[in-house]
Amino acid sequence: MKEKITKIAKGIIEYELTKVTLSEEAIEFSIEAGKKYSGSITMSNRDGVYMKGLVYSSSFFMKLKNTAFAGQVVTIEYEYVAVNLNPGETHSGIITIESNLGEFEIPFLATVEMPFFDTTMGKIRDLFQFANLAKADWLQAIKVFKAEEFETVFLSNDRKNRLIYRSLSKSLSASHGLEEFLIAIHKKDRIQFTIDKSFLEYEEVQETFQDKLTIRKDNWGYSEIRITTDSDFIIPEHKILWTDNFIGNQYILEYRMDPSHMHPGKNYGKLFLRTSHQSFTIEIVAYCYKMDGTKRKIRNYHSASLEFTRSYLNFRMNRIAVEQYMLEVNQSIQNFYELHGQEYELLKLHLAIMEENDEKVQTLFGQLREKEEQWKESAPFILCAYWYLNALYQKDHGSIEEARERIEKQYQKKEDCWQLFWFLLYLDQSYEENPEKKKRAILQNLKKGSKSSVLYLELANLYRMDAGLLHELNRETIQVLNWMVKENYITDEIIERYVYLAGRMKGFHLVVFRNMKQLFEREENDEILHTICTMLIKAQKAAVKYNRWFARGVEKQLRITQLYEFYMDSVEENLFYIFPQAVLLYFSFQSNLNERKAAFLYANMIYNKEQYGDIYLQYEKKIKEFAICQLEKRAVNEFLAIIYEELINKDTICKEYAVYLPYVMFRHEIQCHNANMVGVVVCHKELTEEIYVPLEDGKAYIHIFTENSNVFLVDSRENRYCTTVEFTLNKLLHLDELADYCMPYAADNGMLLLHLYEQMESYHKYAQNAVSMRKKLLLMEELEDNFRNHCIVKLASYFYDSMQGDELDSLLQTIDFHKVSSQDRVKLMELCMLRDIDDNMLELLAQYGYENNSMKKLVRFLKKYIQKQEEPNKLIVNMAYDTVRMGKHNQEIVEYAAKHFNGTTKEMKQLWDAGRIYSVDMLLLEEMYLSQCLFTEKCKSQSVDVFLSYYKKPERNKILVQSFLNYFAYKYMVKERLIPDSLFSVMEQELQFEENQILLIAVLKYKSTLHQLNSQELEFVDVHLSGLARKGIVFSFFKEFQKVMHIPHCIANKYFVEYRTNPNNKVMIHYTIESDTSDGMKFRQEEMKDMCYGIFVKEFILFHNERLMYYITEDDGMEETITESIHVQYEQDFSSEDNKFSFLNLMLMAREVQDSKTVMELMRQYLETEAIVAQMFQPLE
Repeated sequence: MKEKITKIAKGIIEYELTKVTLSEEAIEFSIEAGKKYSGSITMSNRDGVYMKGLVYSSSFFMKLKNTAFAGQVVTIEYEYVAVNLNPGETHSGIITIESNLGEFEIPFLATVEMPFFDTTMGKIRDLFQFANLAKADWLQAIKVFKAEEFETVFLSNDRKNRLIYRSLSKSLSASHGLEEFLIAIHKKDRIQFTIDKSFLEYEEVQETFQDKLTIRKDNWGYSEIRITTDSDFIIPEHKILWTDNFIGNQYILEYRMDPSHMHPGKNYGKLFLRTSHQSFTIEIVAYCYKMDGTKRKIRNYHSASLEFTRSYLNFRMNRIAVEQYMLEVNQSIQNFYELHGQEYELLKLHLAIMEENDEKVQTLFGQLREKEEQWKESAPFILCAYWYLNALYQKDHGSIEEARERIEKQYQKKEDCWQLFWFLLYLDQSYEENPEKKKRAILQNLKKGSKSSVLYLELANLYRMDAGLLHELNRETIQVLNWMVKENYITDEIIERYVYLAGRMKGFHLVVFRNMKQLFEREENDEILHTICTMLIKAQKAAVKYNRWFARGVEKQLRITQLYEFYMDSVEENLFYIFPQAVLLYFSFQSNLNERKAAFLYANMIYNKEQYGDIYLQYEKKIKEFAICQLEKRAVNEFLAIIYEELINKDTICKEYAVYLPYVMFRHEIQCHNANMVGVVVCHKELTEEIYVPLEDGKAYIHIFTENSNVFLVDSRENRYCTTVEFTLNKLLHLDELADYCMPYAADNGMLLLHLYEQMESYHKYAQNAVSMRKKLLLMEELEDNFRNHCIVKLASYFYDSMQGDELDSLLQTIDFHKVSSQDRVKLMELCMLRDIDDNMLELLAQYGYENNSMKKLVRFLKKYIQKQEEPNKLIVNMAYDTVRMGKHNQEIVEYAAKHFNGTTKEMKQLWDAGRIYSVDMLLLEEMYLSQCLFTEKCKSQSVDVFLSYYKKPERNKILVQSFLNYFAYKYMVKERLIPDSLFSVMEQELQFEENQILLIAVLKYKSTLHQLNSQELEFVDVHLSGLARKGIVFSFFKEFQKVMHIPHCIANKYFVEYRTNPNNKVMIHYTIESDTSDGMKFRQEEMKDMCYGIFVKEFILFHNERLMYYITEDDGMEETITESIHVQYEQDFSSEDNKFSFLNLMLMAREVQDSKTVMELMRQYLETEAIVAQMFQPLE
């Protein structure tokens, strides 16, 4: 800039600036709220001139990457910041380029749009469009749903749905979260599935085959179907099925039936299809006939074995006669023949012995004796059975002893074979002689794992003979006793013994308990009932299903410790139930009940107090003490709610109740019967944190203390549900009308505060407590930002209106302005300005701007900042200028801006105009302004006022003054621009101190336009006109002076052709002079002389009746063009002084009218004048 000004001061001025090309003449764009828009402007020129300059933006939101540039091609990068702007706003401004090739203004218009997502469906801005995207392209909708900008685009002003989105987006499955969200905002319906079959039957399944099931859905969207089966022979193709697997609205589910996992006959199985909301069961029956002969024989053998054993037991228990026994055995053993022929032969021998058919017995023994050696190796058990039957038949001591010894040897080898042991029981005489030994032996065999009912029978018979043998209950004896109870083979004596031992068991044994129940049901007995109750109490069994036993015990007035407590613990929680008087009397003196059962008892008494009569009166004090104790523990359930509502009302509320009541008064019970759900999430719009509570048996207790809170169910896969899973919500306590009574005693309870505050905001209740409530709410760390800011703004407005300055100051110093809405931020920032709380104000103004702030408050802030005399700050300087621009300024602000501001010429002129009001010293501003005007060569007429002010200052820069005057003189002289008259006096004054040709010519030209000149001016013109003429510098305007003074003949008698162009160009004039006597037109060509700065002049002498015709061509080195064509005719000026040119023209005129006398007289005068001049003006020797 300084370099160019110096050149102009030296008179080096470009005739014209190189034309600049801008890539953008105007900028117009749309931008999403909260985003940034970047762009650039390319600046170039055709001549490759090196450009320098500065760039300015008129808008706070339009940021320039670099404010200075230099180069032949320049790129100006900009960024429009709409981070804190609101949709619907439009902002306009100008980017001004101040360069050595001129000043350029590029207007811009920014339209702030609603945020959007750019998708395959175009720009989507609302939830309706988003739902359409989900319907058309689910995967792309998932990406949008998971994007950080989702809330900003769709939910910025939708608090309710924003809360729903935040919770559902935490689902483990994003697809599930999106599905639930669309349903919750009513943009789609839940998908319902149907199947075409619920029962399938297959006959004669012999090999694997495939079948299919059609699943249909009624809607688009996402769902997950889990497919399971309870049978190995049913094999579905998928374990999980998603809706995107469907073709259209249906899916063909294929499954295989595998007979390798089937048993012969009917096979039952189920195929389960489950979603979070629906469950389908397809029952399948398959008939499999794959058994070969061997397997059929095995099945028949096992069936026959069971039948034989059953017949034997019935026979031994005297339930069938020997004849019936033999008949049944004979029928059942037929199935032994095919698979176990040896056992079949032995059983036939057994029957023959029982029939006492000696002939048949001898025949069979004879047949079997031949196989004895073979059995020793291959079938020792069969051999032992053979020995046993032989001893049974022979009956002599030797045969029996021999068989015992042989079998005992085999038993020692295979002790787990209960049949060998059973043979010994009847062959070893010591067992018969010693029942205790026999009992121990049987128990020992049972301990090895045997579960044979034959052995059970043997031990049972021992107990029947002598109940005293039953000393204790262990696993084996319980097995036997259970068998005896099931078989109804137990005697009263054994029952008594069993009951006695059961009552003394330390642990709980389910089989024993079941036996006691069976025995009691056969015959009610107080001892058995006592044992049952004792067993249950020892085992802490208090389920509802056991209450019948405790109730019977209470009814029978059994003396059992904790009987009444377990009765209460197990009783069904039914408020309509009337307790026995004995129970009520018992608990009126002592109560070891758990808290829930105690609450149930007291709630029941309150509910039925009229029926309980005087007994209820005995409980009143106990109930009140219990209620206070539970309140202190902040406990509540459906029974405590009845107690609290009975005891607490407007008449009875006191500190004792009020301190703790808020902790229970908002409790709700939620019940959900969907087995997939495992927990509940509660979200309040006023709080940042959500509360998770697990579901237990489909039930949970949650706090809901404000309206429009949201409840979400959570499944075992951590997916959330808003509206698609049914649940019931029951408010336990209906004492909300007492909330304000609790306020003095529980003012720090967040739930109470939020509840009362919402009531105040929605229904204008409790307004007298508004200030204290807001102050207490702001102490809660978990408040949601928007709600916190709402409270802050309300509280700040109140403090300001009520002139509570200290309170307002304390509040303002706690605000996080980055979390405040743009509208509230402006209000709070202005309050900070008013209260002189400006620690972070510059940072806030720099980040969020000040366009929406009150100018009055900005002026106050600026004044205070300026008074601190801190280092200049660009933001403060710009703010100071903006207050000037808006006309909201004072002297201090104008002085500060004038001292530090640097902007466009237009802006600096506005600032200068304001400074004149206060007579501010604007030397620096004027210097910057004038410099920039000259640099850009945009010196408009209004700049003259600034210059004249600057010129008056002693500290003015001489070069700058010279440059400014030169520039305007040049424009006036070369470009023929009109300039204020006041400048010419300055130019003339400057000419007194220093020669300056361009100023001199400009001043002379100006004076040539004046109708009258004083003597001093005439002298000035005469001196300088002659001086220029002597130098050969003449201009056409010189002739204008002959109206007021004598001018040199060399000027007065000539006609001057002037042409203005770039002094670097070659200018040629093509002319001809015509007269009445000339012969045709013949043009001559001459190069015109550049007098100075591109003013080309050619002088002509024209006589009467001569006509000058000419045209001018200009050659810029690239091409030659005709630029001007003019016809000029001589006109006599009779006011001019006499000279020889005048005499000649008069002669020509007289001759033209044939006035010979006049012609002769003029010729005489001409010759006399010439002679006198020749004589008087002799050359010096």
